Amino acid sequence: MNCNTKSVLKTHGLQKTLCNNFAYAIDYICFTHGLSKAQIARSIGFTPASFTRYCNGERTPNAEAVYLLSEQYHISADFILGTPVIPDREE
Repeated sequence: MNCNTKSVLKTHGLQKTLCNNFAYAIDYICFTHGLSKAQIARSIGFTPASFTRYCNGERTPNAEAVYLLSEQYHISADFILGTPVIPDREE
């Protein structure tokens, strides 16, 4: 993410929302899989220290982190990002 994008996200509060949703998803994974955040971080190739920055909102989750969590723990990227599920339109 470049500096301009990051400043726009901060200005509109989107960075905080992304980080809050990411932290919620991590808590969900911890609870459902009985793992610590450090174990989750290592399982997807991140150091616990860098992963903590995502969980604490110090860094915005990147696409790689979202993808790896989604694949490893079989949850949707939409859930990790907090994207609302839009039901299919009935015709």
